[in-house]
Amino acid sequence: MVMFFHYRFLINDSHDGLGDKLFIYGGYGVDIFFVISGFVITLSSIDKPTGFQGAFHFIKNRAKRLLPAYFIILIITVALSGGLSLFHYHNKIENLISALFFIPIYASKSPVFIDTSEIYGVRWTLNYEMYFYFVMACSMLFTRRWLVMFAWFAIALIVVPVCLTQTIPLQSGVVLSQSAYFNLMTNPMVFEFLIGVTLGLAYKKIKCVNGYAKIITTLLSLLCIMFLYKSHGGLDRENMQVGLISGLLFLIIIINENFLESITPRFLVLLGEISFSLYLIHNAMNSIVNRRLDKLGVPDGLGKFILYSVLSIFLAWLSYRYIERATFSRKKRLQLSNGD
Repeated sequence: MVMFFHYRFLINDSHDGLGDKLFIYGGYGVDIFFVISGFVITLSSIDKPTGFQGAFHFIKNRAKRLLPAYFIILIITVALSGGLSLFHYHNKIENLISALFFIPIYASKSPVFIDTSEIYGVRWTLNYEMYFYFVMACSMLFTRRWLVMFAWFAIALIVVPVCLTQTIPLQSGVVLSQSAYFNLMTNPMVFEFLIGVTLGLAYKKIKCVNGYAKIITTLLSLLCIMFLYKSHGGLDRENMQVGLISGLLFLIIIINENFLESITPRFLVLLGEISFSLYLIHNAMNSIVNRRLDKLGVPDGLGKFILYSVLSIFLAWLSYRYIERATFSRKKRLQLSNGD
């Protein structure tokens, strides 16, 4: 969804805005990502021990899972986008430092807090991800980790904004201070992460829903999605609309997990497996490949859109196979080789 959203410009001019018509909502895949992130983080830590050891192992495992692919693809992107010449420009140096250390730098550019037109602009979501990891790790130091975590977010998302503005902001573009870090911590998009955490904590109970209860819950969720869509005349991030829709969609998937698993094509499962690398790689295509194809006289159009998409998926598969999987634990690699 996000990849097609970013590549839609390739077919807009040659096909009368077709890219926007088809993929303008693709950017909301980020909101689904936040819900999934909260869900995955919860399931990966729910049985881990409390205290420093549990927090350390959580951070170590998440770092091993994400950072190798991130930094390797970042280095390749920088090298192919100018390399050392980037150091001749202050804004590009600032952007590179931000990318290396996951630093939000522009307080007024909510909710991204970076210059997304620069190299690796897609990383803005990973700034939130690192914040989620930090909060989770800190919460794991306490016996009642979930209470501590929800209290942290309640203060950041409700208490502090109410003290500053007398309201609970639900618009992703809200700006509360001159600090990019502070604005990221108080941005309402973090609520989407909490939706995923809640679904993760309730996962075992949701999986036990059967029979008419499953049908009724699925239908009610679909009706709520339709109502949210109609009430806003489409999709937007105002009043947490997209976040709520993402949470309801994920609830439907969990409830019907066994059925959906039986009918889902292997290709879609593969896309899920390589999705992190695809997310990292596809953004680099705009700044690296497009410039070179333009010099060769390759025009924008549907053919170029398909070429970009296929090449991105192929490179993401290579990254997943030779970078991501190389950092998995031996146990995880055995599970993957057995098709689990």
